Amino acid sequence: MSYLPPNRLPIAQQERLLYIDMKLRFIGEVRRQDLIQRFGIQTAAATRDLALYRWEKPDNLVYVSKTKSYIRAEQFEPLYHIVTSADALAWLAPAAGATGLHDSQVRLQVGRPQA
Repeated sequence: MSYLPPNRLPIAQQERLLYIDMKLRFIGEVRRQDLIQRFGIQTAAATRDLALYRWEKPDNLVYVSKTKSYIRAEQFEPLYHIVTSADALAWLAPAAGATGLHDSQVRLQVGRPQA
């Protein structure tokens, strides 16, 4: 069940959810601090984004209190579908752009799975 239709989310929040999804999918881990550093948001906003992601895909991540991070769960299924893993990793790289999809040289076609 979807918490909020993707077209109702601000584009900035959609980008942060995509970032969480890609970090889990390709790196295997995401931290609140990753969001804060990448997007320049406050702690509360990063916490909200992670909570929304957990609401949407509760089986995708597991919290590890020792490292204060979320790791990819075995039954991970992406929230967003992207073009290629190479494009995703290029976008995840720090040099790709600090603010997301629209400022990066990498253009990802993002689509939400149909229910």
